Amino acid sequence: MKNQGQPKINELTKLFTKDLFSGLSARESEIITGRYGIGISHQTLSAIGRKFGLSRERVRQIEVEIKKKLKKRISEKHLEEYNNLSLIILNQGNILSEHHLKELLKEVEADHQNIVRLLLDLNDRLTRIKNHQHLKNGWVDKELDLEGSLKILGEATQYLKKLELPVRLNQLKSNLSRSENLSEIELVGLLKSAQSIIVTKKGEFGLVTNRKINPKTIGDKIEYVLSESKKPMHFAEIAESIRNSKFDHKNINKSTVHNELIANSDYVLVGRGLYALKKWGYSEGTIGDVILNFLKNQEKPQKLSQILEFVSKQRIVKKNTVLVNLTKSSKIAKNASGEYYLK
Repeated sequence: MKNQGQPKINELTKLFTKDLFSGLSARESEIITGRYGIGISHQTLSAIGRKFGLSRERVRQIEVEIKKKLKKRISEKHLEEYNNLSLIILNQGNILSEHHLKELLKEVEADHQNIVRLLLDLNDRLTRIKNHQHLKNGWVDKELDLEGSLKILGEATQYLKKLELPVRLNQLKSNLSRSENLSEIELVGLLKSAQSIIVTKKGEFGLVTNRKINPKTIGDKIEYVLSESKKPMHFAEIAESIRNSKFDHKNINKSTVHNELIANSDYVLVGRGLYALKKWGYSEGTIGDVILNFLKNQEKPQKLSQILEFVSKQRIVKKNTVLVNLTKSSKIAKNASGEYYLK
């Protein structure tokens, strides 16, 4: 946690786990730890109901009762430390999505992350957000002007719809008429909680529906990786970059990537296994085709150095490969000055 004044999460959760559940029955303890995945995997209301012979609704009612007991115990035992947990929300602009919380707590053990989620749910200062039309699941400070915040999100979404590429925060904020009273951290917290907006690894903002920012298909992902690289890449390297980017945690192998590169005309083979985006100015065809097209557009014979210079911009090849193609082509001749031209 980078913000000054925020609690040390591991220490704080250890304090709670020491005796937080000691006032609960064995069944109550098992239900609440199962619901939050504390010490065991997360369990649904139905799964817990089957285990104890209870209906789904009865389990939900018991969970509500357990939370009341926990609130009372916390207020009696750890009021000051408990209230400190609201700093996680306050220091992120009064609103925080579950995804953002996980990002903030990435160095914290999974069990302690889930305890924090439970404690935030128990905090009366916060409102739980679930299944909201415009916001991701998470928490919001009750003092936040939620209606005003949603209007800002609507304006941000409309602005981002006009753009093909993501933008930095300062550019986005300067185009929002309603954001003048928001601090930078408040705006970032709001944007990160939006269903419609995605934050790139560079900290820029765009729409979730923009496939150049949030790639879905294998073709989208290849284009994203190549665009980020700004240079030709080997198909195996592209596959590895896609895996490392973890767009959607799907397992991508190099054969799948290679097949897409071969089948899709948006990519051009420029060397052994090396591919580039066609829109970068690379032409299709073999090295021989590249040489023929170059000479076809010249008004006079060309020196070898001129041909090499052009080919090097289109393909990653050795000088000897170009020479072989010039020599073997039945359509190319060489004059007494050693210059090449089409017959």
